[in-house]
Amino acid sequence: MIKRGYTVNEGIIEAKYSQDVGALLKMCERKRNDENLNDKAVKEQEFKHYAEIPVIFVEQWMREHGITSMGKALGEIMFKKVNADFPAFKVTNTYEEARNV
Repeated sequence: MIKRGYTVNEGIIEAKYSQDVGALLKMCERKRNDENLNDKAVKEQEFKHYAEIPVIFVEQWMREHGITSMGKALGEIMFKKVNADFPAFKVTNTYEEARNV
């Protein structure tokens, strides 16, 4: 759940967002350590579950990069951000690059 708050300072309204991601991080770690999940996806040639990214981060990255809708550009940014700065969101121990996102 995302908490939104607003403050007014000298006539300027500032929006503040927060989200508790503790449970999500624990779930990501459990999945990352479950080899059966990734093996099953590879064997069945299904999409591989790579990360669980909190909505608040996706919204922030969209704002930072001027993206207004989901698509390839956002997918590429999410891969780069998760790999470089947020590996705790990964649900696998592998490293992937964005391709055909």
